[in-house]
Amino acid sequence: MDAQRVRPPHAGARDLTDPVNPYATPQASVEVAAPAKGTNREAIWIGAAIGMGVSYPISYALMLAYTWILVFQGASVQELYYRVAQSPVLLAVSFTFGFVAYIVGGYWTARLSTDRPMRNALAAAGLLMLFGVFAYLLPYEIPIPMWARVVSLLLPIPAYAAGARRYVK
Repeated sequence: MDAQRVRPPHAGARDLTDPVNPYATPQASVEVAAPAKGTNREAIWIGAAIGMGVSYPISYALMLAYTWILVFQGASVQELYYRVAQSPVLLAVSFTFGFVAYIVGGYWTARLSTDRPMRNALAAAGLLMLFGVFAYLLPYEIPIPMWARVVSLLLPIPAYAAGARRYVK
């Protein structure tokens, strides 16, 4: 019997001297490890950062575009800030995009959590609400309507819950 044609003694293994394919890799079982997860605290901070990091640039771009529309319509520089901040259509569109961004943040909070993804997503929403409260405690007036303040504070709760629910399913 030729040494080149002898099969290895164990099943599924392949001899590297196999004349059929001399470049074949040896067959070995490799266990796929689960991706490492961080702590729940990291998941909360990262999820909150994702929600804010996606929603704020979108809101800023919308407000910048609306400001230029007002400039081209002849609005004075003194009234631009108040007209942009009090536009119900702009606020509604901004909150809609913010809601979608917060869903993404809730999803990633839940995905990065080691346990209790819904609780961690709601904790990230609470963190965003806390940042919102701090923004309204500034020493100068932000001229947005009261309904927009309430919506901006409460919006993270259902959005982050929806994102976490999407991950859990």
